[in-house]
Amino acid sequence: STRKNKEEEFYENEKQYTENQILILYVLKELEIPIPGIQLTDVMLEPRLMNYFAMQSALCDLIDAGMVKSEKDTDGIPLYSCTLKGLEVLNFLLSMIPQAILDTYKLYLRKEKDNIRKSAEINANYFIASDGHIYCRCFIREGNTYITDVRIPAADKNEAVAICENWKKNTSSVYIKIIKAMLP
Repeated sequence: STRKNKEEEFYENEKQYTENQILILYVLKELEIPIPGIQLTDVMLEPRLMNYFAMQSALCDLIDAGMVKSEKDTDGIPLYSCTLKGLEVLNFLLSMIPQAILDTYKLYLRKEKDNIRKSAEINANYFIASDGHIYCRCFIREGNTYITDVRIPAADKNEAVAICENWKKNTSSVYIKIIKAMLP
């Protein structure tokens, strides 16, 4: 009786693990662009149907199996995308995902896809350097290449937040002002 319960538990865990892998492939396929790991993690965890450790383990195995491509952008940040092999496996196994779970991810992606893609291509964040100063990093990325990558010092956290928000809301106009200021 104990052996049977352990076998059933293993099967359920293995089934869930496989479903997690298929869901990662599905999300990468739907996003259609290489996506930074932090954003992929956010997307996968948002519906609260998967935990962080299960997601990371599934992602590593997908990379090892050649179903997910991991390449670093010019700043060394890993970007993930689905390979042809991953797409083939996804097409073959997508029906394994319970419809309610798939619908949850479909709805989330339908609602957030443009924001996720924009955030992967245009973004800003702030960080505290080892010297204790606060800096904002504002960038525009196309694929795995940065078109613009500006690091700006900020007086304090409030100023850093304002700089980052202004970049995200007004990227084009700020970028044009920077270029015009730099031209003779």
